[in-house]
Amino acid sequence: MPRSGTTILYEKLARHPDFACLTMNTRKYPRSVLLTRIYGAFRRDPRPTEAPRVWSRAAGEEDDTLTAADATPSIRKYYRDVVLTQMRIARRPRFLAKYPRNGLRMKFLDAVFPDALFIHLIRDCRAVVRSILEKRERHGGRDSYWGIRPPGWRELDAKDPVEAIALQYVISVSLIREAGAAFRPARYTELKYEDFCSDPRRVLSEVASFCGLEWPPALLERLGAGIRRGNDKWQGSFTAGEMAKLNRVAGPLLSSLGYDS
Repeated sequence: MPRSGTTILYEKLARHPDFACLTMNTRKYPRSVLLTRIYGAFRRDPRPTEAPRVWSRAAGEEDDTLTAADATPSIRKYYRDVVLTQMRIARRPRFLAKYPRNGLRMKFLDAVFPDALFIHLIRDCRAVVRSILEKRERHGGRDSYWGIRPPGWRELDAKDPVEAIALQYVISVSLIREAGAAFRPARYTELKYEDFCSDPRRVLSEVASFCGLEWPPALLERLGAGIRRGNDKWQGSFTAGEMAKLNRVAGPLLSSLGYDS
């Protein structure tokens, strides 16, 4: 789910010396080394980015799901070209990407990249709902849909915003975990945002190990500093009625994930 801490995790992982990724410099011409170098000479912004325009190339209009059937030869070539170009530009042997909507596209990604590894970052639904409500208010109001579009997402528009976002969370996280089960344990892993905030060095080490990598010790020490846990902000943010809706919609999933009620 968006607003689950994926950006900070992505930014930390992107510092690993083996990872190339799409950046503010490379996202405009993701398949051209020459044009990227020309563009980068003026922009000079190497920050990692989601690059939605790149990942939306194969997306449908109805929702954010993609299947193996959507991995046509031309689409496979496009994404392989993008990844190889990023690795060439960065002169690094591995590629890292972060885009929450790709959680609904694991079978598609597997068809394009049969050796892909999937990392699913999970955060307390209540914190995610509060954060997405803030995003909605900045993008048209509390009733304006925002973020990942699981199957049936249009039907959520008619519901109360808190209930709608809770359902968006439950549907999306459940679908991602269901798809991930086919790739466990070698190619799919789950992390908790709360664990990442509490012990970032341990979690970063575990992620690197999952990817068959190790961190340079000094770099890991630096990356583990300065991570603030924002998971308690949701407390006091909801009315009693809204909390009842949250507990009704997300309670069973939260319980299964180990979150206290």
